[in-house]
Amino acid sequence: MLIDTTGRKKLSDTALKWLVGTVLVSLLLAIPHGIFEGWVYGMREDLGLSMMLATFASDTRFTTEQLMYISALIFVGAKFFETRTTFAVTFDRVDSKKISVRGPDGDNIVWIGQRYGSELEAQSVAATLENRLKENAA
Repeated sequence: MLIDTTGRKKLSDTALKWLVGTVLVSLLLAIPHGIFEGWVYGMREDLGLSMMLATFASDTRFTTEQLMYISALIFVGAKFFETRTTFAVTFDRVDSKKISVRGPDGDNIVWIGQRYGSELEAQSVAATLENRLKENAA
């Protein structure tokens, strides 16, 4: 079971398990459904019991198929949101002279940043990063 960095179980992993389980149950119920339908149309002696069993297998299979569709949708949606909120800060193409490192401070925080040519440029980058972090948190 995968756990994200906050210690919570990932919704997409749970949905994937449900998807696999419902596919297996649906396939397993297809076999008795075919057998019971054959009884209904092949033998007329015990029509009541075989009709009841056919209806049970058919309705249970229908329910698991609906769960399969729902879990597939949740899996795709959860994967989209889990990968969308990934935020990475890299310094691939930055000159090492422009990188500044401070810390750790009293709260055990290490500050890594890039030096900018002007105060206005540094403030605009800081405001942009702050807005993006607030949007991802909401």
